[in-house]
Order: sequence, then structure tokens, then C-alpha cells
Amino acid sequence: SDPGDPFLSVTGHYVHAPPDRPDDWKLQTEQLAFVPIEGRHSGANMANLLVRTVDRYGLREKVSIYFYSI
Repeated sequence: SDPGDPFLSVTGHYVHAPPDRPDDWKLQTEQLAFVPIEGRHSGANMANLLVRTVDRYGLREKVSIYFYSI
């Protein structure tokens, strides 16, 4: 890739606790995707990459989406 090529990175953050110690929470972070953005950098194009990543990991029912506007 050339310097300045666009990429989208998706990072997942979650809390993990061993089954035998449910109160022993640990914050975990995983990089789920680092993909080139092909074509336009539109919200629809980036949303498509995000949804494909969420579906690849079977997270659609597990993720929360919050909208914040000023």
C-alpha cells in the first residue's frame, strides 16, 4: 500500500470473566478488522465494512450502537 491509502480499523472492547470467578472482570481489546477502503469514503461504504466485520464474528446480537449528536 502507498502512504495515505485509506483503511478502516475496527476494534472490539469487551469484559471477560472466567466462569469460575464471575466477579473477576477483565477488560479485553481485540482488533477485529483492518481493511482497505475501496471506492468512496462515504458513510454507506464504511458502514458496509463495519457490518461485514460484525457479521463475520457473529456479533450482530451482541453489539450496542449509540448515536450522539450535539
